[in-house]
Amino acid sequence: MPESQSEYRPAAAPFDSGDGDIIIRSSDGVDFRVLTSVLARASPVLEEKLSIPLSEKGGELPVVGLPEDSQTLDIILRMLYPLAAPAPDNIDYVQRVLAAARNYALVGVAGRIRERLVDWDIMEREPLRVYGLACIAGFEDVARTAAKLLLRQPLGGPYSQDFQRMTGAAYHRLVEYHRECSRVALEAVGKPHGSSGLWHCVFFQDVKTRVIKHSACCLGGDSGKRKYITDYWRDIRLALSQTPHASVIAYPAYVGPVMSVACLCDACAPSIYQDMIQLMQAMQKQIEDRIAEVQLAFERGDGTQ
Repeated sequence: MPESQSEYRPAAAPFDSGDGDIIIRSSDGVDFRVLTSVLARASPVLEEKLSIPLSEKGGELPVVGLPEDSQTLDIILRMLYPLAAPAPDNIDYVQRVLAAARNYALVGVAGRIRERLVDWDIMEREPLRVYGLACIAGFEDVARTAAKLLLRQPLGGPYSQDFQRMTGAAYHRLVEYHRECSRVALEAVGKPHGSSGLWHCVFFQDVKTRVIKHSACCLGGDSGKRKYITDYWRDIRLALSQTPHASVIAYPAYVGPVMSVACLCDACAPSIYQDMIQLMQAMQKQIEDRIAEVQLAFERGDGTQ
């Protein structure tokens, strides 16, 4: 907090106008001119705080000092009025806003943060932190969205401070969800052998003519160099066991070797591109459908489900 009156500075518009009847002063010395009626209507905690006789004056207006910084208060006040509130540029500010919303019983502010968390790019950049934050705040829908995004990356990496922001139970539920999604994704992929199933119908046998489209030598095993099918199957299974997301089966690192080797086979080259597209689309749908059936066991920050 600044030490002298001259160090206090006005907030950005519209909280610098003469319409307010009280000044809310942030911890970093920014003065917000606001209407008592707006704050009192939004929060019984603030209503009680603002009703206490105030000795300090900001010009002709009473001053209430709050422990939150100016960016946090700016977001909160814009949501209370309501005005267009900027998206916080990092999740630390989201946490501060939610902490203040809890302290002052600002249910409406917490609700607006919950609705907008999914749309902010913070969700894409830091899904693990958003997941932990959502568990603490009780935002079940946000936690489920973040957990689904986390399927794109392996769990169990190096220690992160993100783990400090969630209970052990909440993280355990996330690990369970990730593991179950891996299991059903691997089931959905199936096997590239046998006389039936997705791989056989799409990749080996033309449905209309029932003609085998690809050379038997491409199955792999002891048949020589062109075992690209089983190699591709092995690679995507390994990827799905760590990152159970449907998009991984189309990664160039796995598809590229298939295309380059299959083009050397007279039997496979004419149809390899179309067959791989059809196979990947079919597998992606099966993976997405199976993962959609898996439910995250939501664990609140207080340990309740």
